Amino acid sequence: MISFDSDAVANILAEKATFESEDDEAACKKLVKELSSEEQEIAATSSYAYWLATIATKDDLGLALNRDEIRMRFAIREARRHYVGQDRDFNKALAFMKEAISLRVEYRVDLIRWIHAANNLDSTDLSVQEQDIVKKYRDFVVEELQRQLTVTTGLGRDNQAVVIRFPRTSPETEMESFLIAQIYIAERGCAATEYHTRGQKEQLIAVADYANYSSANAPPMLSLRESMSKLQRIYTERLSKMIMSEPPFWMRMLYNLLSPFLAEKTTKKIAMVSGDVEKKATFDDIMDVEKPLPLMNQDLTMSADGFDVEAYINQLMYETLEES
Repeated sequence: MISFDSDAVANILAEKATFESEDDEAACKKLVKELSSEEQEIAATSSYAYWLATIATKDDLGLALNRDEIRMRFAIREARRHYVGQDRDFNKALAFMKEAISLRVEYRVDLIRWIHAANNLDSTDLSVQEQDIVKKYRDFVVEELQRQLTVTTGLGRDNQAVVIRFPRTSPETEMESFLIAQIYIAERGCAATEYHTRGQKEQLIAVADYANYSSANAPPMLSLRESMSKLQRIYTERLSKMIMSEPPFWMRMLYNLLSPFLAEKTTKKIAMVSGDVEKKATFDDIMDVEKPLPLMNQDLTMSADGFDVEAYINQLMYETLEES
C-alpha cells in the first residue's frame, strides 16, 4: 500500500467545492446526475486524495468514510471545472466531461499513479497484467523525462505547484510514451497543489524554459497536437499561469499575431518574458524571487545538470523537489 499523511488527506476529503453562484452549483449537481455510478467514480478520482482514500483502509485515514457522499463531492468538483471551462454550456460540459472520463479509462490514469512503486507492487491489489502496465508506464516516463525534463519543482506564493519544463534534447518521440509522460506530469502538478493547499486550490503554474531551445529537437507536430487535445480535455481549468522564459523571437511574433483572437481568460494566463527585468517582475508575482525554487538560479535562469530522474519518479505524486 501507499504510505501517506492521512490527516492531510482527510482534510482534503472534507473540503467542499466553492461556486460563483447557486445556479452554478445546481448545474454541476445536475451534470453529475447525468453520469452513471461508474462514471461518477472515475470523475471523483480526478482527485489524487480521493483516489488515495479508495485504496486505503479506514484505519489509514482514521475515520469511517462516507464513500457515497465524498464521491459525489469530488465528482461535482470535476463537473464544475468542465462547466466553467465550457463557459457554462451544460450540453458541451457534459459531453466534454464524459470524454475526459473515457480518456482516463483508456489511458489507465489510475495505474500511472502507481509508477513510484513500480518495483514493489506485489503487496498491492493490482493484477499481474496491471503491474506490467505500471512497469511499462514507468519506463515511458523515464525515457521521456530524459529527453525533456519536466518536474514539479516546488510551490508558488499561494502553494500552487510550479512545474518547470526544460528544452527537449532529442526529437525522438513515440506517441504512447509521450502522452503517458504528459499525463504523469499533469497528475503530479495537480496532486501537489491539491495536497499542499488541502484541497482549497486545484490549478498549477507552468514554466517553460526556452533558453537553449532548438526546433530541431521538437517532437512531431502530430504528437503535440494529439497530446495537447487530450490533456486539455482531461485537465480542463487546471492551468493558473503559463510563463515562457526566454522564448525565441518567432514565438513572440506568432503569439502577438494570435493573441487578438484568443479569449481574454486565456491571454491573462500567458506571459512571455526575456531579460532580468521582465523575468523578475513576472516571477515575483508567483514566488519569492530572492529564494528561487529548486532548478532555478538566483538570476532566474534554470539548470538541471545532474538531475536524478529515477529518484524523482520514486516520489509520491504530490511531492515536490523542495521535499526531496
